[in-house]
Amino acid sequence: MIDNEGGVEYAEEIRNESTGLAQSRPVFVNLANSATVTNVLTLTAYDVTYVVPANALVAGSVLHFKAVVRITADNLAETTLVEARLGGTRILTSSAVNAAAGDTIVIEGFVITRAVPGAVVDSVGGGSVVFSTGAAGTLATATTMADGVTFATNGALTLDFRVIYSAAGGNSSFLESLIVWIS
Repeated sequence: MIDNEGGVEYAEEIRNESTGLAQSRPVFVNLANSATVTNVLTLTAYDVTYVVPANALVAGSVLHFKAVVRITADNLAETTLVEARLGGTRILTSSAVNAAAGDTIVIEGFVITRAVPGAVVDSVGGGSVVFSTGAAGTLATATTMADGVTFATNGALTLDFRVIYSAAGGNSSFLESLIVWIS
């Protein structure tokens, strides 16, 4: 701890002044939108990703992320589905929704590591995917990771986000923001 002008500043963590609870600083925040992904009929990754360094996830670590996808064009007869992956393993997926240009998709999730870094480390997690569909309201999809998911935490793991459209008729979107915390 460091005394600072009558307050206490924590060198390794930030404390919320009103609640006193610890808050972690993000380890990654993107500074530019991804390239636009248009008319894809197979799951296609946005080009904004975060690579979790090898051995960064230890027993009790929490990887927390929040991403926002913006729909830039749509064909109202088609649907959009997004998913989050860690190390190539799907950890969250949305339902297919008929989104419109200007809508956003917010993907927020977490992965808890249950053992020291290794080739096969048990993990649990979950989160939600929220479609902000303007006048139609908001549709939320709560999801959890499949039971028994393991990751090789002794190697680097890429966190990425993918999109697929139900038909190639004019849909496009980009990953607008990605924030990642590891605590």
